[in-house]
Amino acid sequence: MQLDFDTTATLFGITVGTLFCACRFLFAIKPTGKEPQFVDSEPSAPEPVPEPLTDAESAEFEARKARASWRKLSLSTGAVVILVLMLLALWSCRGSGDGAKTLQGGVTEVSAPAQKTANAGSAEWTSAAVEDDDYAGDSHAISVNLTRQQMTIHTVGDVMYYKSAYWGEIKAGSPAESYRVVFDTGSGHLILPSTYCRSTTCRAHKRYRRSSSLSAKDIDYDGTVVKPGEARDQITVSFGTGEVTGVFIEENICMGQSTGSLRGSELCMSLRMIAATHMSDEPFRTFQFDGVVGLGLAGLSQTKEFNFMDVLAGTTAKSGNKHPHRFAVFLGEHEAEVSEITLGGYEPKHAEGRLAWNSVWQPELGHWMLEVKSMHVDGKKVDFCQEGCRAVMDTGTSLVAVPSAAFPEFYELLRHEADPVTECRGESPQLHIELETFTVTLDPRDYSRLEHDIGVSPVPEQSFQALMAQGQEEVAMCKPMLMAMDLPEPVGPKLFVLGEPVLRKYYTVYDADLNNPRIGFSKAMHTKQPAHLQEDDDAWWYEE
Repeated sequence: MQLDFDTTATLFGITVGTLFCACRFLFAIKPTGKEPQFVDSEPSAPEPVPEPLTDAESAEFEARKARASWRKLSLSTGAVVILVLMLLALWSCRGSGDGAKTLQGGVTEVSAPAQKTANAGSAEWTSAAVEDDDYAGDSHAISVNLTRQQMTIHTVGDVMYYKSAYWGEIKAGSPAESYRVVFDTGSGHLILPSTYCRSTTCRAHKRYRRSSSLSAKDIDYDGTVVKPGEARDQITVSFGTGEVTGVFIEENICMGQSTGSLRGSELCMSLRMIAATHMSDEPFRTFQFDGVVGLGLAGLSQTKEFNFMDVLAGTTAKSGNKHPHRFAVFLGEHEAEVSEITLGGYEPKHAEGRLAWNSVWQPELGHWMLEVKSMHVDGKKVDFCQEGCRAVMDTGTSLVAVPSAAFPEFYELLRHEADPVTECRGESPQLHIELETFTVTLDPRDYSRLEHDIGVSPVPEQSFQALMAQGQEEVAMCKPMLMAMDLPEPVGPKLFVLGEPVLRKYYTVYDADLNNPRIGFSKAMHTKQPAHLQEDDDAWWYEE
């Protein structure tokens, strides 16, 4: 058995103390007999003369003195030997503790420098990726559960396109009112429909009522308070398929439950927001959520006081949060698995391994954008990214978006014949996206769905096995669920948007620290899908 340093030091102290007490006892022994006795007397009194000893008494006295001397010598020698052995053991323990830490069962784990790997889907571990090895969560972080909604957008030929959204709840105003919001990494403002907006689209949602809140302030974009009746600033924010126009308000915002010891408490802050006076029908009318919480970097916000993460970091830092600029997104893989967003940190339980950190490209633009070194499909390099591309992580996008110029190449490389057994859940073709320190790998089950050459919708009314049983001869194909999207410079044109398929497979952590904005990746830790959901797995993807 190997003793640690603290245990050895304790035994050493006990042994030394015992030997010290024994030495004091033995060295203090006085041989019995008629030895000279000293008594107190007056200074002027003469000293008493001892009675002379007989020959027998003298012999006995000398024998006792010899035995006492022998005991002292033996004990001294033994003590020196024991002390030397204890010092050697102590020194050995200290030496073994420098390069290894003792585990249960006597097995030692020797520390070694982090090694780089180049496997697809795994990180190249650098010093930046190792810093969170001991991170166990932050008691001041806030987690908000997310609910998934998916709706049909439109059909082109035999392709039916869908839009999905994950929304959670926040509270605004005093007294507080709850609102359903999408947490969107592609925008930079909190937007709520208001009673100033009387359109059908706004009325389809819960609207924010400025006059009912005691904490609201009417402001211009720079924070100047606007008096009743005065002209005020307005803003129009564009989204992928729509836009919102509104006025500026400073309001009290609360959200979530703590993930640690403060569970059950809320986090509140004063934030500048946009109260919508107009919302386009698309995409807002048909969705169940009310507003949008922009999680983009400061470059997408009017000022830093509008930036959700910047204000949140300033609030949580006061409570002792170690990573106030961070948030993380976990998307469940099936209906029984709860999706969530964590603000002010992340949840290590959702990650299979260590985070691989990748620096944000040109963070002043405000997007969570990464440099793409190369793209491969089953080992074949995609020509479009020979000279490099970029990718944006977007929680508001349902699919993987590719530039129009690259769409035909990707479509042909990823479209493949369905397997008779696994359908579109085979092992290839795989799409590999090589980032700075991490390679994102998407399998057919992540990006493709079953379709048929007879020109029907990819939403199957019958399973592939059922069609085979009926003897139908058409060849079933797996079609990549991609969408074309073009953005101008400086963000585009060679820009890919990594949406729900990537966010569901990987646990992503976003660090909005202005000194080093970055994104951490790890394979997401998912729970096993219940058997009753496996029987109708397509419903998860194609529910109305």
